[in-house]
Amino acid sequence: MVLTHTYKFLGFLLLILPTACSTGVEPSPDPGVLRITLGSDPADRSLVIITDPVEVSAEDQFDLTVFQGKAFRDSVFFILFPHPGTNRQQDQIINILAQEGDQYVSHTIFESYLPPGGYTRFEFGLSTSEFQISSFTIPVRLSPSTTVLQDFSTPFDIEAGRTTEIVVQIKPLQSVKRFRNQFLFEANLEVTDVRMLP
Repeated sequence: MVLTHTYKFLGFLLLILPTACSTGVEPSPDPGVLRITLGSDPADRSLVIITDPVEVSAEDQFDLTVFQGKAFRDSVFFILFPHPGTNRQQDQIINILAQEGDQYVSHTIFESYLPPGGYTRFEFGLSTSEFQISSFTIPVRLSPSTTVLQDFSTPFDIEAGRTTEIVVQIKPLQSVKRFRNQFLFEANLEVTDVRMLP
């Protein structure tokens, strides 16, 4: 009789123990996606070389190398990747004078999973060495007054299962300044939109 009661008591303990114990580790929330696009200002289409204004055409090329994207939550940062299917940082080369019809092309430079929450800023690197416009191939170098890392103090939110898109615009030709006998690159960038997609 005592043995029967003991078995019943042990069975009762086995039933309640799984619900009474906790590991203290909560399941991670589903991530959201951060997408950052970079496109050229449609109004920035001409450059004065020597004394002549030169207009952008479909054959022109201004390659930028985009690298080292990061999103920051205060002092904590998360590495950004070119697309959700990779976990490796990769340099990307984009032609910021590329056109479809007579409109500049917008490039997705980062599309990466991030934990949900509020973020305070983001950054990425930009470099270049030359551009081609009309019949000119023009070497450029980074301006001494700037750095390769472009910092954006733009807060944004990430929600589970949704995509946050940040639209960055560059003035491609206004980013090039003639100084004496050389051209310097100083990226003229701004965030034009931050939106949550379905």
